[in-house]
Amino acid sequence: TRNIEYIFIHTAGSSKTATPLSLMDFFFRPNTHPKRPDKYNGRYFSVGGYHWMVEQNGDATRLYNDSEVTSGVKGFNEGSIHLNWIGGATGYDMTQPQAYTLKRLILKYTAAYPEAKVIGHNQVTNKKCPWFYVPKFAENIGVNSNQIDNRSIQGLNLDLATQNANL
Repeated sequence: TRNIEYIFIHTAGSSKTATPLSLMDFFFRPNTHPKRPDKYNGRYFSVGGYHWMVEQNGDATRLYNDSEVTSGVKGFNEGSIHLNWIGGATGYDMTQPQAYTLKRLILKYTAAYPEAKVIGHNQVTNKKCPWFYVPKFAENIGVNSNQIDNRSIQGLNLDLATQNANL
């Protein structure tokens, strides 16, 4: 059993029509195109980035058991669970069904791991992912304040991120 310290929230940074299968293919595909070595078309990871992916219609796909370490956030993976919503290629486009399923997953994990803190990828890296301020979203869905990591975000305007976090 792993010691879960964080429940990370992500966006795939993909089109809204992406699927868990197409995104997993991206994780495992070599990162250069055979005919165009300058073309980046995959990550060639040995393990995917997320434990769960939530599709536009709210369906959730479990990709890894909690006991498995994934490649969600470099330096944090050993003690983290990674939840992802599909979309976000050019901005915040999470649907209400996705928000509802993400809420259910977050509440499930905060109950299962009461010492873990909910945090956004953009709170530890200079990325826009997940396109919202996770502490505000977590507060809005009823996560206990002692389970919310309130560090500031990077790579995204806080006012916009907070607006996006309001359901």
